[in-house]
Amino acid sequence: MQKAVQASPKNRFAWHIWALFEANQGNVEKGRKLLKIGHVLNPRDPVLLQSLALLEYKHSSANLARVLFRRASAIDPKHQPVCFAWGWMEWKEGNINIARELYQRAVSIDIKSESAARCFQAWGVLEQRAGNLSAARRLFTSSLNINSQSYVTWMAWAALEEEQGNAARAEEIRNLFFQQRTEVVDDASWVTGFLDIFDPALHSIKRLLNFEHSRPGLLGSQDILGKLQQSESSSGAEKAVIQGGDSFNLDAFIKEKLSLDASKLDEQMEKYAPRKSSPMKRNLWIRSGNKMHSTSPQ
Repeated sequence: MQKAVQASPKNRFAWHIWALFEANQGNVEKGRKLLKIGHVLNPRDPVLLQSLALLEYKHSSANLARVLFRRASAIDPKHQPVCFAWGWMEWKEGNINIARELYQRAVSIDIKSESAARCFQAWGVLEQRAGNLSAARRLFTSSLNINSQSYVTWMAWAALEEEQGNAARAEEIRNLFFQQRTEVVDDASWVTGFLDIFDPALHSIKRLLNFEHSRPGLLGSQDILGKLQQSESSSGAEKAVIQGGDSFNLDAFIKEKLSLDASKLDEQMEKYAPRKSSPMKRNLWIRSGNKMHSTSPQ
């Protein structure tokens, strides 16, 4: 991962994957720093902010995460995974109406996408736990209409029926799942938890080795491999900064190669923060003390 950022210092995928790796290894501060670096280098990318928001939610506070979600949404109001992840957080915080609005907004962006299917499934769980069983059934059905292979959605629906004493209906749903199952698919990413919430935002990482050839300014995998080979013959001065293993000095690297001061990343992030919120956001989100109140969207 160090070699990836050395070969393509502004590549958002390289910084993002490295950050998630560090966070998942328990190196939260390192993950936080890497996400901030990635965002400063790619200030128009909402996905890096989404991941930072989720990291702060888990390890810091919901209020800080909320600020980051707002920024990400302001950068790209039609970014479906950001709306979905934000809604998931609000649901976990007990802000049910706000979560509903965000889920509704997310699925309205693209009602046939994988993210929409995930969102319908999560929304169905919300309604089930809120006691709105008919709504939950409709939402599970909507999710399965997009992805009929989702084990988690079928089993969530079956569990709902079983909890209501409809054992025969629950068994019927399980049988329907196995009857229509056309292939074995790994559905682990459909479990809506903290680590899995990253998945919708990182659907493009399935093409990680291509590093999106079509995007101007980003290197493809062959380009990166070429640069890695070239680094073997780099100058002595450059090798002092770009080294593998524990000797890699991240702060020195971003200062020399990217003109970034590691101690001023927060200031750099503020520099690129959107200054105005849209009328829809002002209508939907207002603060009073530590509570969030929803108003009627227009």
